[in-house]
Amino acid sequence: MIPSYKKKANLALGLGFVGILVAALWDRVIDPVEATDPVQVNWPAMGLQTIGVVVFAVGCAWYMLAKGRSRWWGLLGVFGLLGLLVLACFPDRRKNFTGDDKELQGVFE
Repeated sequence: MIPSYKKKANLALGLGFVGILVAALWDRVIDPVEATDPVQVNWPAMGLQTIGVVVFAVGCAWYMLAKGRSRWWGLLGVFGLLGLLVLACFPDRRKNFTGDDKELQGVFE
């Protein structure tokens, strides 16, 4: 794996996962919506969850870049941990990467 991309992937995946968990906690514990009112929506929790999913998908894109694949595979990140599990099954094309990250500029961008 390419170290600089792996670092970015780990950070984005962690932040996205925490955002999704905080949104679920907010929706269930902090500000629960009555189940009898189908129109009422917990907008702050929904917004935080949306941001968390987007950041998680970006983390999956960085993860695939670190493996030497197209960033578009990162779209599987919208399926959460199941998508990440699928991405983890891809073989690493940059397994023995020892070069400088500067030689990759523009290759995956």
